[in-house]
Amino acid sequence: MRLNGRMARRVFAGLMATAVCGQAADEPDTLDRIYLGSRPSVSADGSQFVFEWCDSIWLAPTAGGTTTPLQNGNAKDVWPVLAPDGRRVAFQSDRDGGWKIFEVNLDDGRTRQLSFHSEGARPYGWTADGQALLAVVVRDHDGGRALERAALLPAAARGPEQVLFDNPANEPCLAPDGQRLLFTIEGGDLYRARAAGSQSAQIWLYDRRDQRFTCLVKRATESRTPLWTPDGKGFYYVSGEGGCMNVRHRDLASGDERPITRYAEDAVIHPALSRDGRTLVFRRLFDFYRMDPTRPEQPAARIVLRPGAATLRPASRRRYYNACWNNDEPGCVAFCDDGMQIAFTTGGDLWVMDTVLREPKRVHGATRTHERDCVFTPDGGALYYLSDQGDGVALWRAERADASACWWENSAFRKTVLTHDETHRRLLRISPDGTRLSWVEPCGNLVVADTNGVAVTRCRQASNVDAYAWSPDSRWLVASLADDYSNTDVWLLAADGKGKDCNLSRHFSWDGHPCWSPDGKLVAFVGQRPDDQTDLFYVWLSRADEERNTFDKEREAARAAAGKGGDAKKKADGEKKAAGGAAPVAIDFEDLHTRVRRITLKGVTPAHPFFSHDSRTLAFEATVNGVAGTYKVVLPDKLTPELLTRRRGRALQWLAKDNRLLWLSDNLPAHLDKTFAFSAYQETDLRDYQELGFLMAWARLRDWYYDAGYHGADWPRMKAKYRDAARGAPSHSVFQRVMALLHGELNSSHLGFTASESSKKEWDKTAGFQSWSVVTAHLGLRFDPSAPGPGWLIRDVVPDGPADQIALKLAPGDRVLAVDGRPVAPDTDPAEVLNGPETRNIELTVRSGDQTPRQITLPAATYGAIRDKLKTAAFEAVRARVRAASGGRLGYLNIQRMRWDDYYRFEQEIFAEGFDKEGLIIDVRDNSGGFVADRILGVLCGSVHSIAVARGAAPAYLSGYWGRPVWDKPIVVLCNQNTVSNGEIFTHAIKTLKRGKIVGVPTCGGVIATSDVALLDLGTLRLPHRGWFLPDGTDMELNGTQPDVLVWNEPGDGAAGRDRQLEAALDVLKQEVEHDKRNRQPAKLRYAR
Repeated sequence: MRLNGRMARRVFAGLMATAVCGQAADEPDTLDRIYLGSRPSVSADGSQFVFEWCDSIWLAPTAGGTTTPLQNGNAKDVWPVLAPDGRRVAFQSDRDGGWKIFEVNLDDGRTRQLSFHSEGARPYGWTADGQALLAVVVRDHDGGRALERAALLPAAARGPEQVLFDNPANEPCLAPDGQRLLFTIEGGDLYRARAAGSQSAQIWLYDRRDQRFTCLVKRATESRTPLWTPDGKGFYYVSGEGGCMNVRHRDLASGDERPITRYAEDAVIHPALSRDGRTLVFRRLFDFYRMDPTRPEQPAARIVLRPGAATLRPASRRRYYNACWNNDEPGCVAFCDDGMQIAFTTGGDLWVMDTVLREPKRVHGATRTHERDCVFTPDGGALYYLSDQGDGVALWRAERADASACWWENSAFRKTVLTHDETHRRLLRISPDGTRLSWVEPCGNLVVADTNGVAVTRCRQASNVDAYAWSPDSRWLVASLADDYSNTDVWLLAADGKGKDCNLSRHFSWDGHPCWSPDGKLVAFVGQRPDDQTDLFYVWLSRADEERNTFDKEREAARAAAGKGGDAKKKADGEKKAAGGAAPVAIDFEDLHTRVRRITLKGVTPAHPFFSHDSRTLAFEATVNGVAGTYKVVLPDKLTPELLTRRRGRALQWLAKDNRLLWLSDNLPAHLDKTFAFSAYQETDLRDYQELGFLMAWARLRDWYYDAGYHGADWPRMKAKYRDAARGAPSHSVFQRVMALLHGELNSSHLGFTASESSKKEWDKTAGFQSWSVVTAHLGLRFDPSAPGPGWLIRDVVPDGPADQIALKLAPGDRVLAVDGRPVAPDTDPAEVLNGPETRNIELTVRSGDQTPRQITLPAATYGAIRDKLKTAAFEAVRARVRAASGGRLGYLNIQRMRWDDYYRFEQEIFAEGFDKEGLIIDVRDNSGGFVADRILGVLCGSVHSIAVARGAAPAYLSGYWGRPVWDKPIVVLCNQNTVSNGEIFTHAIKTLKRGKIVGVPTCGGVIATSDVALLDLGTLRLPHRGWFLPDGTDMELNGTQPDVLVWNEPGDGAAGRDRQLEAALDVLKQEVEHDKRNRQPAKLRYAR
């Protein structure tokens, strides 16, 4: 919607007329209003402000009332900034692809585009005359992880952007004189409560006149969002001192500070100040507040806003399912009556149907619950299932209202809830004799219960249960259990808790997917072994059964055919009857793990094995010779895989009748190759669905977060605090903010919620489909923005970029005069001539010195690719600098992450760079973590227990025996505030093992093992589930590695070519090398005589 002048005036008049209707600040906190709006910007006189909510820009009086969106459309509009004249609003939008800046005129509603670079720009303010925008951009500057730069973008007419200085900058704020700039560097998660550490945001001042940087606020707590006072003599900012983010005022000359707000909890974020300095608007928890910061003794008033236009999001959505998909995982299937009646879950509901009509009947289903596992009793008379309520999973039993009719013929069911608490249950199973149920509870508790849901046995405690199965006689369980070392083994467990538990696999690699043969004589599973080989394993539980060979089996078969095997059969049938339908399982526990047999399948990765009804055929999922499907082997002699079917799935039972395999294949119930398609319809209430997703996230953290004390947060209270806000979230962006607030209460690293693409499609306004995106090309050339024309003066050629070709003969000092035939000048916006499809060639007109201009053609590159090449070039420049500063005696390695490719590169470079060096600097600054720190430590900390000497050679150890390179000379490790996770584990280990000195600043203090958990189809929750502690018990989370030598780099250092931390590391390493020379005594060899 575009506002014309008359409409805009009516909107403003309506806003002011309704301001008197705004609710009082002490009104009960109902959520029937706008909440979790973001990024306010206040008019010069403080009477109105703009903000983002539901991915639209809204205008409202600061007194509260009804507010109206400035535009309605398919785009996402965020980060609004009011112009000084109060008649224009700049904002960031994805309407043109990428995040670019647009401007809307409040008089006539017209919109125009202000930025065009495909790498985007984010607005923060205007110059005093309204002719330019202050923004943050990411282009081709150096800076490690911090790539943002403060820039001025012309607003009156299109032109090139002006980067104010080559140093990372965020939250910039221009002084009234236009010459001084406040900005922040670093900074953690905006919503993280009680955050402190080396990564906390700092506030700096840049003076454009003398290009000087001054640090103003640098503390262990966060210091964010500086805002100049109108007189330019001080500024407001948000400080985390005292444990909660509050607004403070700081005098620029004296450094004196005074508090403006004094909240004990729920942070102040997004403050915005009117140009007259009398109105400060900020958000706290759900709402905006306003106050006069010059009169801090008066409390801030809550701004109560109500939307004046309906949001685009519907109250519900209709969904259709034609497969067993439960939105966040495959659905469950159960069969009865030899597979002719089926129960299954899809879309979070429980259904039943037959195999002919296939018209599903809903047994249980509501948006506020999510039905998951289901099992029939052996006689098909009852159906047990789990119903996920978000903060607990209940056990239910369903029975047919008309027991004389089939399940699918019933339209009503008698349902009984057996357990209804906050316990999370999963992997529901029923014993073959139908007398007991089982499930898994956090954290790794395998529970056996009676058929009323009363627990009777809690099996061996584990850190996790991967999978399990009942023995045919219902006396045993076979389960893959993870231990405290996160290693998963296959165990035999007594169902009554009284028998002997036995570790069957006993291997340091993963073992899982266990299954039991129908006759109870074998157990099979899958296991990983060295060299990433995954194989099948099986074991005869009785030695007598194991000793029976193929000849014996054939002889027995012949005797049975001749009618001579009757006595043995009668005996077996008697035992089976006494055991309630299955012969008792016989287990010889002594050295059972040594009898496990391995079926090696070269180049094949088997999974999910299961037995045939006669217990002789073992089937499994695999890809053999490029053909994916389900394969089989016959134990113990026919071990070459044969294709059973090209389908794959999860087997439930392989019946002797018609050799019928009952399973879930391609998410459909199936009898071997025959699948039973269906159509299931439901209507989902989005508020119920969001509440369910929120509760699931809260419960996962309740059950699995590594610290049972939740870092001091009152976790039950957090559920009540945010539940309604999540339920009523009117857009995916608001729901994400609720999740961010919930996570922030933990003051923890490795947390987050990422919305899924499907939820975005349901919620988001999306721009129209475009077959290709406009991309601003990079030429592999960087230009001098201060140089006069003609054309663009080349400052440097990016190493290994598209322009770095000998044949092109491009060099600094050359000039680009035209791009694709269009003349360029210093005032030409590069995006004007470089925007186009991502993959294309670009023709340049280039002049070198006084030579005649020439035409060259080169391929376009993306800015992301160029930034990677600049990073590589920067590392090589540091390496050259270290060599030059040490006369070639010292080397330099950079480890950007802790992943496999980083380790392989390190393994190569430790030898290539270090073989002739006396010491190494290992740089893990900005290392984002991973999992290979211990492998790198194995290279650096190998223990030399002996030496080998060839005739005429120096004493050494044969590296081939280690199987990896080993470096035992001096090292110094560089780290900084952005060294996180596995990178921090590495730096902690270097200190703990006393392997070398640490130089830099304390690391982030963010070390937790994490995993991803799906939340329905709303998104993915990052779940920190295992803490890391130093040998003395210190939690690495919130406790970064303290360097031996503390050195901060400062803004301006990078542009000046200075690296204070590297300089200090060089000095320390030189000392370490000299110390090593003095103390390393060569071995005196005493030859045998």
